[in-house]
Amino acid sequence: MTTPPPAPGPPHPQGWPPYPYPYPAPPAPLNGLAVAALVTSLMCAFPVGFVLGLVALRQIRRTGERGRGMALAGVWVAAAQIVLTLGVIARIAGAGGPAGPERDETGRVTYPSEVGVYSLQAGDCFDFWSDTTDEVFTVRITPCSDPHEAEAFGTFDLPGGPFPGDDRVGELAEQRCGELGAEYAMDAWSLPYDVYLSYLSPDEVSWRQGDREVLCTYARWDGLLDASVRSDLSTMDVHQVRYLHALNPVDAAFEAEPTSGTLPETRRWAERTAREMSQAAAELDDAGWPHEAREAVTSLREELEAGAGHFARAADAAGEPAFWEAYEAGYGHLGHEQAVAARDALGLATEPPGGWGAEAGDEDTTEV
Repeated sequence: MTTPPPAPGPPHPQGWPPYPYPYPAPPAPLNGLAVAALVTSLMCAFPVGFVLGLVALRQIRRTGERGRGMALAGVWVAAAQIVLTLGVIARIAGAGGPAGPERDETGRVTYPSEVGVYSLQAGDCFDFWSDTTDEVFTVRITPCSDPHEAEAFGTFDLPGGPFPGDDRVGELAEQRCGELGAEYAMDAWSLPYDVYLSYLSPDEVSWRQGDREVLCTYARWDGLLDASVRSDLSTMDVHQVRYLHALNPVDAAFEAEPTSGTLPETRRWAERTAREMSQAAAELDDAGWPHEAREAVTSLREELEAGAGHFARAADAAGEPAFWEAYEAGYGHLGHEQAVAARDALGLATEPPGGWGAEAGDEDTTEV
C-alpha cells in the first residue's frame, strides 16, 4: 500500500506575497585615488602612482570602496618601473668599474672599456654598442689612436620647463654644439673633409625623468676616425692658437656670405667681411711671432689689409657695377698662398678643406 502525497495547502489570497523580496543594496563607490594611481603609473609618472596606490589601499580598507584591484595594479606597475629605472641608473653609474675608464696623467683614455654615456668627457673617443643611437645608455670608450666611431667634445644642459619638442631640442643642440665645436677644433683645416657634428640629446621620456644634458660629438660620414680631431690650447702652442684666433672670424664671415641675397644684404656682408679682415690684420702684427714665421705672417697681414679695403669699398658702393668690381678685387686678396706659408711655418695643417684656386667669388674659395 502506498502513502498518498500530502494534500496541497490553501491557496494564497490575492495581493502582495506574504514575504516581499527586498531591493538589492547599491554598489560601493569607486575610490578615485585607485583610478588615479593606475593612470599615473601607466603614464610613466610612477613615483606619484606608487604613492597614490598605497593611499588608495588604506582608504579602501577603511571605507569599503571599490577599486582595490586598480590600486594594486597601480602600485605594481609603478614598482616595476622604479626598479627598472634604478637598474638603468646603477648600470650607467657603475659602467667602467668603480674607478671609471683607465686614463693617463693627462686624462686621455689608455684602455677600452664600457662606460655610461653621461660619464664621457671632452676628448673621449668611443663606439656605440649597436647600429642605432635612438636610446644610448652605455658606450665603449677607447683610446683616440684606435679606430672609433665618434669623439665627444662638450656637454651642456638645456633649460628647464616642459619638454620643448624634438625640433626645438635639435635647434638648441646644433647652435650650442656648433659654438663648442669651434672652440674644440679650432683649426678647420685639420678636420677630415667628411667629419660632421652630431649630438645625443634627451627625448620626451628621458626629459620627464630629469634628463637635460646634451652631449656634442664629432663623427665621420663614411668609416671610422683614427685620431683625435682636437685642436685647441691642449694640443697646440700659443702661436698656433694666436693665428687661428685672428683668422677664424674671417673664415666665419666668408661662410656667411649670402648666396642669393639682395644688394643691401650683400653690402652688409661685405662690411662685416672688411671688418673681420681688418681686425685679423691688426692681430697679425710683427710682435711675438717665431722668427721662421714672421715673413709669411707679415705678407698675409698685408694681403688682408688690401682685401679689407676692397670689401669696404664694396660695402659703400652705390650700385651693382661698383659693388661687383670691388667684390672681385677683394676676392683677389684673400692671401691663400701667404696663409699656407704662415701655417707651414707655424706647424699647422696646410691643406684647406674645400678647394682653393677657383675663380674669384666661387663658393669654395672662402677659407683663409
